[in-house]
Amino acid sequence: MIDPSYLQSEPYVRYDPATGEITACGQVGVGFVNDWNTAGTGSFFPDYGTCDAHWFDTSVFKVTPKGNCPATLSGASLINCPVPSKLTISQNSIFQQTYDVTESTVDLSFEHPGTYQLVLKSPKFLTAQFTVTI
Repeated sequence: MIDPSYLQSEPYVRYDPATGEITACGQVGVGFVNDWNTAGTGSFFPDYGTCDAHWFDTSVFKVTPKGNCPATLSGASLINCPVPSKLTISQNSIFQQTYDVTESTVDLSFEHPGTYQLVLKSPKFLTAQFTVTI
């Protein structure tokens, strides 16, 4: 006989235990989630969440909505950046580079004049977007 926990579809999230970032989400039988965790193939939790709007709070073992990003653009610096986060800087389709943010202030410098798009992503906060013209 088949265990009913494999047949009943439930939402799940896969998360990074170090950062709480939700890396995948979907629907599957809870029995599969239990098997994946037992097999050591990742950190899965039976709950609803999305990669863009939620993070996994390992201190309370719960899917949590992301808050607004506290970062702001002040002159040529991004201040109050969440740590850790990733900053992607792009200029049209000509240039794109992603950097790890390890400090709360990022001083920006650009080699060429133009308009640059900045995208700041953090596991616990909503994505923030900025535009800088040099």
